[in-house]
Amino acid sequence: MTQQASNVEETTNTTGTGTYTTSGVAADGCLAFDDWYGTDNIIPLMITDGTTWECGLYTYSASNTFDRTYILNTSNANRLPIDWDSGTRRIFVAALGELADFMGMRHNLAAVADPTTAADDEHGYDFGSIWVNTASNPKKMFVCVSPLPAAAVWLQVLGSGGLFIKEGANQTGGLAVLVAGSVVVATTKVTANSRIQLTSNVDGGAPGWLRVSARTAGTSFTITSSSGTDTSSVAWVIVEPAA
Repeated sequence: MTQQASNVEETTNTTGTGTYTTSGVAADGCLAFDDWYGTDNIIPLMITDGTTWECGLYTYSASNTFDRTYILNTSNANRLPIDWDSGTRRIFVAALGELADFMGMRHNLAAVADPTTAADDEHGYDFGSIWVNTASNPKKMFVCVSPLPAAAVWLQVLGSGGLFIKEGANQTGGLAVLVAGSVVVATTKVTANSRIQLTSNVDGGAPGWLRVSARTAGTSFTITSSSGTDTSSVAWVIVEPAA
């Protein structure tokens, strides 16, 4: 996170559970967000109408626009993002007690079983908590990506002698099917420096050798085969070089 300011406040009329858009006008005696923050800054915020409230870490994705990155606490019972009705609310930088727990990232490094959905924040875990099953061989490691009460989500990242990579929309790995020898893979994870590994998972048509022929950082990359009739299913993995 960037250096924070404690006197930044605006209003928002955002409805629903999506991205917040602010007024761009500072509250009396305060700074506007654009006065202090830039794109991609992660900011601890409180949003409230005086009765209902939500707090957490939010990414300043564009001028006067915040993505809900991590919801740390809310006035509802399940800590889900507030589904706002119409109205005007305060949105301001806040010193969050919940952030101390988040930054501490409580861990359990001596479990003897895999985590379950019941292994949630009620049991002392939080976003980013690490769970290692020491009874497994090889050892399995999980990271908590959602600590909702009785519905925790744990992502396995190591185990069974290998590395686990989540696949799906905007991930760092997946499968793509070539059409007439090429396919555009949409993922926000690709960067200008990404090392993209390709291999045919299931051959189709007339397989050729594979290459990344184009990329747009933050958007997509293109896989191209040397064969214009290649219809193979191609496995891909993105790896970023260490600094």
